[in-house]
Amino acid sequence: MLIDVSRMLCPMPVLTAKKTLDSLAEGKLLEIVADETSAGDIRAFIMRMGHELVSEDVPLANEKDVRKVRFLVKKK
Repeated sequence: MLIDVSRMLCPMPVLTAKKTLDSLAEGKLLEIVADETSAGDIRAFIMRMGHELVSEDVPLANEKDVRKVRFLVKKK
């Protein structure tokens, strides 16, 4: 499953990620795309909730030169 929380204002990226992860079965993967400004909050949320951060990367900047971070999370 993929969610794009970029362009959302705090605290919506984390709340949206939490709601989506809560709806998934254990062991399922979630791909989260977030603005670089929200990446630290998303990363901290994943770790605090005990989920596994499978990968994290920074794709190319978009048309407004805002870098996005892509997380792949395995629900615990």
